[in-house]
This record gives sequence, C-alpha cells and structure tokens, in this order.
Amino acid sequence: TGLLVLGSNGDVVAVGSAPDLPTRPRYTSSLARDIEIAVIDGDRRFGNGRCLPSGPLREPVSRLKTVDMVVSNGKPWKNEYLMEYVPARLRSLADDGWEKDLEDFRGREIHTVTGIGNPSRFYSYLRKFEIRIIKHEFPDHYSYSSADLKFDDDLPVVMTEKDAVKCRDFADNRVWYLPVTAKLGEAFQHRLSILLGELFDG
Repeated sequence: TGLLVLGSNGDVVAVGSAPDLPTRPRYTSSLARDIEIAVIDGDRRFGNGRCLPSGPLREPVSRLKTVDMVVSNGKPWKNEYLMEYVPARLRSLADDGWEKDLEDFRGREIHTVTGIGNPSRFYSYLRKFEIRIIKHEFPDHYSYSSADLKFDDDLPVVMTEKDAVKCRDFADNRVWYLPVTAKLGEAFQHRLSILLGELFDG
C-alpha cells in the first residue's frame, strides 16, 4: 500500500510509500489519522502477497479491509477508485524554468535513469514518441552520485520526477525529468467529500 496526501482543496499533493518519507516505514502505522486511503499498483497488484523482505508489500493485504478508500494506479477492481498519472512537459534539472516537449525527442535515442520499483509505465510513455531508450536502472530509493549521470556521449538523459529530486545538485543541461500529476475521478471526490463531511460534522 502507499500513502496519499491531499491538499485542503482536495487536490493530490503527494503520493508515495512509507520509505519515500523522511522517516522509516513505521511512519504510516504510527501517524494518527482520521481518514485512511490506500494506494495500490493496478498492474502488479499484490505480487506474491507477502510483505517485505520476501514480497513487495509493506503491510498485509488484509489491511485493506480497515481503510476508508482504496485507490488503484490503473485498472481498478470493484470498489476501488481509479488514479491516473498525467505527464506534463519535460523540465530541465539545470534550470527548472526550461521546458521541452517530448515530441522534440521523437525518433531519437536517449538515456533513461530510473531508481523506482516499477518503471514500465515510464518506458511505455516514452515509447509512444518512438524514442529509443538506453536504460540505466538502479535499485528503488537509490542515492545517486554525479558519476551515475556520466555517459560517453552527448545524448539527452530523461528520468522520473522522483529520481530528479536526488540529482539536482549535480545534473547538467543534458538532464531532464518528466513531471506527472495524479488525477482522481468524480467518484473519488464525491466519496471523499462525504467522509470529510462526516469527520467535521461528527
């Protein structure tokens, strides 16, 4: 499961798993909460159904019975709410005000640098632009160094926004990241408004 953080207007401001946060995985279990929303991978689901380190889960599947809502990042099952990632324009790590359309890389060869659990969606989106990918895959939550971004050519480097946060201090103008926005449907917003109403009126 993951953690979904909402702004005061209902917009998603952060989506991640416990290890993405400044504290250890016990953070989510010790944090007081009024509404719990679990986020799952709609493609991989629960893997072998086991918790870390023998499986991909941070809590048992049975934990979903105790949360208020279950959000699926793609392919929701019954009683789950769909969440979709909407990619924006590429941004330069050297200058966040410098943007570029992925269309500019159509048919070209690029390096991709990923340190996330499941980069398949990232690759699939890039391939829509007929981009030829040279993959450089690192473990999930990897801590990058400048050497990890040095290649024997001048090809562009594209990474996820999650990876980019760890590379800002040493990335040059060849390095770009792909921002994404989490989009949730009206059914989710409606259910959330009911839960919030019960919370504040109760």
